Amino acid sequence: MFPIDLRRNVLLSCPLVVVVAVAGLVVATPSAWAERLLGLAQLAGGSGCIAQPEDDDAEAIGGCGRGKGLIDANDAAVAADGAGVYVAAAGSNAVASFAREATGRLRQVNCVSANATTGVDGTKGACADGNALAGAAAVAVSPDGRNVYAASYASGGIAIFVRNAETAGLRQIGCVRAVPTCTSARALAGAASVAVSPDGRNVYLASAEADAVVSFSRDAATGLLSPLGCISDDGTDRRCLTGNALKGAYSIVVAPDGKNVYVAAYNSNAVLTFDRDAANGRLT
Repeated sequence: MFPIDLRRNVLLSCPLVVVVAVAGLVVATPSAWAERLLGLAQLAGGSGCIAQPEDDDAEAIGGCGRGKGLIDANDAAVAADGAGVYVAAAGSNAVASFAREATGRLRQVNCVSANATTGVDGTKGACADGNALAGAAAVAVSPDGRNVYAASYASGGIAIFVRNAETAGLRQIGCVRAVPTCTSARALAGAASVAVSPDGRNVYLASAEADAVVSFSRDAATGLLSPLGCISDDGTDRRCLTGNALKGAYSIVVAPDGKNVYVAAYNSNAVLTFDRDAANGRLT
């Protein structure tokens, strides 16, 4: 499905827990190097890992707590208030949400997937039905904690969620995708990574197959997105501005001061630097 293996390890450090998303698991890392470097150790039993067997009738993996919507888990993000953890899982075509306790333990709240299953046949209704979630590759939480955004590679788009601050659960409220039921935008093919600006006014997408970066304005009240434009490696037949070394744009981050956006492009073997206009969110 993907030009490179999206089942990459993603490490998030939080007080008392290290969360790793890798090949269908969400676990606290047991590796010795993590404990040495971070001074952390895995919580015991189901508190230290939540996993989904690819066979729904199979026993829990390695004594972990049983989760759903976690097959080929790629990416994870923690809300700024520390109360929620969110995982994008390409194999489940889903985003899974977890409440995080003061001890660092996780408790699954819900999941939203492309077809309301966990990614396993016969599990219809186990997750809420969503849109623009096929090949869910990356996830980001807005700084105000109100919204979660998922970049979905196979769908070529962004799924938009509103976040319940009390339960940490998610409910989909919209999407960006080239279909009538979503907001349309250009250069979305291979949506691989999503980032929210520190001021919460903009969302940025790296599109690996479109070789592009796409900019959006974010409505702080609703969390919905409006396209601002795109920059691609070849200008995409004059539909985007022409950039340089953007082939395979795969990962995107915004600087903490909001002044710059950086993109890693695997086919160009490059890292790109963009200036961000704080007034309108546009990139150059």
